[in-house]
Amino acid sequence: MGASVGLLLGGLICWLQTTYGLVGMGLENAVVANYPVKMEAFDFLLVAALIVIVTLLISFRPASLASKSYSVTDL
Repeated sequence: MGASVGLLLGGLICWLQTTYGLVGMGLENAVVANYPVKMEAFDFLLVAALIVIVTLLISFRPASLASKSYSVTDL
């Protein structure tokens, strides 16, 4: 759930920056007035895949320790 909300908020912030230019460069003679942002679907898919991979890697050790601490005969 947190990953989905984070991806949606990230997309919303990028869209707002592209549309309304929330964060400016702070220079009067800059070529562009606002920081440029380019959203690509591949970036969102890559972040989602990395979230899944990191979550699986981080949860593997606690799950393996928990499976060793209980057995069917203990219940």
